Amino acid sequence: MGAYTPRDPNLTGIAPSLVAVASSDTFPNVAGGVLLHVHNGNASNCNVTITDQTSVAPAGASAFDGDVVVAVAAGTDKYIGPFEPHRFNDAAGNVTVGYSVTSSVTAEVIDAN
Repeated sequence: MGAYTPRDPNLTGIAPSLVAVASSDTFPNVAGGVLLHVHNGNASNCNVTITDQTSVAPAGASAFDGDVVVAVAAGTDKYIGPFEPHRFNDAAGNVTVGYSVTSSVTAEVIDAN
C-alpha cells in the first residue's frame, strides 16, 4: 500500500507528477477538495475502486450505494473526485483506492483547497 502526497495547483500551472500505483493506496482528504488523476498505460482496462467508509447516510442525504468503481480505459487518463469526507474518509482522514491492474498504471492527487 502506498500513500500519495497531494499536490497544490497554482496559477502558473504544475506539471504532472504521477507515481506507480499499488493494489491499494491512500491519500489525505481533509477538506474534500481532492482529485485523483489516474493514467492507465496498460494494454488492459483498469477499474479504480474508491472505498465507501460508511453505509449510513448523514441527515438529509439519500442512502449510499457503496464503493465507487471507475473504469479507466487502456491508454487513457481520468480525473476522479472530489471525495465527500463524510462518505470516503476513514478515521484518519484518508481515502482508500484500489486498482484492478497495477502494471503501467500511475496516479497523483491534486488538492484544490
